[in-house]
Amino acid sequence: MEDITTPDIDAVRRENEELRAAVVRNAERARRLARLRGITARLAASLDRAGLFDEIVRAAGDLASSQGAALLLVDESLAVLRVEAGQGLHGELGVGAHMPLKGSFATRALEARDVVAIEETAAEPTVLVPTLADGTRPGATIVAPIRVEGRPFGVIEAYYAAPRVIPHDDVEMLDALSDAAAIALRNATAYARILEQGAELARRNEELARQKETLAQLNDELRRANVLKSQFLSTMSHELRTPLTSIIGFGSLLLRGRKGESMSERQRDNIERILSSARNLVTLINDILDLSRIEAGRLDIFRREVDLRELLEALRAGIEPQARSKGLYVRVEVDPDLDRVITDRDRLRQVLVNLVGNAVKFTSQGGVTVHATRAVNAITITVQDTGAGIPLDQQERIFDEFYQADQSNTRTAGGTGLGLTISRRLTALLGGRLTLSSTLGAGSAFTIALPATPHAHAIPSPAPAGAPVPPARERRVLVIDDDPEMVVLLERALEGSAYSVFGALSADDGVRKAHELQPDAILLDVMMPETDGWRALHRLKRDPKIAHIPVVMHTIVDDQALGFSLGATDYLVKPVEREQLLATLAKLTPVSTGPVLVVDDDENIRTLLASILVEEQIPVSVAANGEEALRIVTQQAPRLVLLDLMMPGMDGFEVLRLLRADERTRHIPVVIVTAKTLSPEEERLLSTEASMIVTKNGVPLTRLLDQVRAVLETAL
Repeated sequence: MEDITTPDIDAVRRENEELRAAVVRNAERARRLARLRGITARLAASLDRAGLFDEIVRAAGDLASSQGAALLLVDESLAVLRVEAGQGLHGELGVGAHMPLKGSFATRALEARDVVAIEETAAEPTVLVPTLADGTRPGATIVAPIRVEGRPFGVIEAYYAAPRVIPHDDVEMLDALSDAAAIALRNATAYARILEQGAELARRNEELARQKETLAQLNDELRRANVLKSQFLSTMSHELRTPLTSIIGFGSLLLRGRKGESMSERQRDNIERILSSARNLVTLINDILDLSRIEAGRLDIFRREVDLRELLEALRAGIEPQARSKGLYVRVEVDPDLDRVITDRDRLRQVLVNLVGNAVKFTSQGGVTVHATRAVNAITITVQDTGAGIPLDQQERIFDEFYQADQSNTRTAGGTGLGLTISRRLTALLGGRLTLSSTLGAGSAFTIALPATPHAHAIPSPAPAGAPVPPARERRVLVIDDDPEMVVLLERALEGSAYSVFGALSADDGVRKAHELQPDAILLDVMMPETDGWRALHRLKRDPKIAHIPVVMHTIVDDQALGFSLGATDYLVKPVEREQLLATLAKLTPVSTGPVLVVDDDENIRTLLASILVEEQIPVSVAANGEEALRIVTQQAPRLVLLDLMMPGMDGFEVLRLLRADERTRHIPVVIVTAKTLSPEEERLLSTEASMIVTKNGVPLTRLLDQVRAVLETAL
C-alpha cells in the first residue's frame, strides 16, 4: 500500500471544496429557479399594470441579487425611456425620470434582442443610468430586453454598487424574467386596452343616453310646437273662414237675387270679383291646412268605388268656362274599358282640379287634354297642356313647398306654390306617384299613376240613380251654430226650398230643440264656446229619442274621420254653396218608399220575419248573406234593415260597418236581430251604429213588430 502524500491530500481537499461549492451553487440556483417559477406564476396572474411593474422590479432585484433595479418603458415615438418602476433608486434619475433611448444600454439590448451585461459602467460615463439610493452611479448593470408582440416595449435593468464580474446565472435569471414579464405585460396591456375600450364604450353610451334625452326633449318640444301650430292653424282658419263664409254665402245670395229685383252688370261684376277673391282666400287657407295635416299624418283616406269618367267630365264642365274665356279647349279621354277605380274620390278630385287648373292657368294657346288609361299594374291619368313648358332644372323643384317656376316680380300667374306639393303628397297617400314630363315650347304632362288593385274593403257604388224624389212635406232643418249670421245665411240660402230652418246658438239649446222639433236633419258646427260640436254630436247620438236624426257637420274644421267615428251622417266644410247644401239635405231626407230588408242566413227566420211584415202590409225583401244584402241595398234603397249578426262569410258587423261607411246608406235605420250574447265592446259599438238591438230568444212577435213600426215611423 502506497503512502498518501500531502499533495494528494490537498487535491482531495480541493475537490471536496469544489463539490461543496457546486452543491451550494446548485442549491442557490434551485432556490432561484423556484423563486422564478413563483414569480412567473404571480406575473401571469396579475392584470394590473402598476402592480405588475412593481412585481417585475422586486423580482429583478431578488433574482440578480442586485442593489437596485428598474423597469424602463419605451414611449410610442421610440425616442425616450421612462423609469416606470424602481427599487433602491434615488434622485433626478429615479422613478418617473425620462432619458433618451438613443445611445443607452437599453438600445443595445433591444437591438441585440438579448441580455447585455456591463461589468464596469464607469468606462462609459456618457450613458445615463438611474442613480442608486445613496446617489451614486451604479458600478455594473444587467439589461434584459422586453418585446411585446414583436415591438420594443422596454427593458429590465439590475444595478450593482461596484464593478463586478457578472455571473452567468444572473444573466440567465434576468433573461427568463424578461420572457415572463413580456407575456404578463402583453396580457396586462390587452386587459388595459379592453378596460379602456369598455370605458370608452361606457362614455359613448352615456353620451348617447344624453343625446337620446336631448332628442326626447327636442321631440317633446316639437310635439308641443306641433300642437301649438295645429291650434294656431285651427284658430286662424276659424277666424278667417268664418267671415269668408258669410261673404261668399251672402254674396251668392245677392247674385241669385230675389223676384222683382234687378241688378246692373257693374254690380254683378263687382260681386263676382268679391266672391272670386274670397274663394281664392279659402283655397289658400285650405292648402295650408291640408299641408299641415299631411305633415302631421292626420289626413285620412276613404277609398271607395269611383266613376272615373263621371268625375273627369264633371271636372271638365267646371273648368271649361275659365278655359273658354282664354280661348282654350279642355278635352277628356277615357279608355273604353276604364270606368271605375277604387280610390278616395275627394282627394283624387283635389289633385286633378289643381293639375287641370294649373294647366289652364299657364297655357295661352291650344288647350288641355286629360287622358285616363289602364296600364299593366296601374291606372294612369295624364294632364297634358300646350303651354310654354318647364325648364329641366325646375322640374323637381316645382314640387317643393312655396316654389314658383316664375320668380320674377312681373309674373302674371298667381298662386302660393303649395298646389303641386300637396298634389304629390296626396297622390302618395292614395298609393300612387305623380310625375312630370315637359319640353320647353311643347307643353307639360303631369301623370298620376294609381295602383290597379282594388282596396280590400272598398264600398261598391250603386247603379246611377234618377233625380231625387221631392219631399212630400216641408222638412225641418236645425242649425246649431254660435254665429247668428250663419243661421241667417243658411235660412236665406234655403229660401224657396222645401226646408224650414230653425236656429240654436249653443249645443245645449240645440239638443233641447232637437227634442222639441224632431227635425229631419241637423247642421252642426264644431267650434263653439263651452260645449263644442264633437261633444254635442256625442250627446245627440247617445240620446235614443233623437239619435235617429241625421247630423251633418257644417264647419271649417276638416276632420271627417272624427266626425264619422262619432256618428255624423255627412260632413260639409264651410263655405258651402246652396246647391251642395240642397243636394246633401235631399240625400238625407228623401221620401222613402223602399221595402224592409230582412238579412239572415237562417231560412226559417227569414220566412218568419217576412211573414210578420207582409201581414202588416209592409213590403219586404230578403237576403241570405251580407254580400247579397249590400247588393239589394244599392238597388232598392230599403227604408229599414233587419240584420242578423252571426252569418257565414261577411257577418252582420261588417255589413253594418259598410252601410255606415257609405254616405248613401248610412242614414238607413238598422235593427239588429240576433241570438248572439254580445260583449260590452260589441254592445257599445252597436249602440252607436244601430237603431235598435232585439234578441231572437224569447221576444214576443207583437213586441218585435211594435219595435219595427216605431223605427219605421221615426225613419219616415
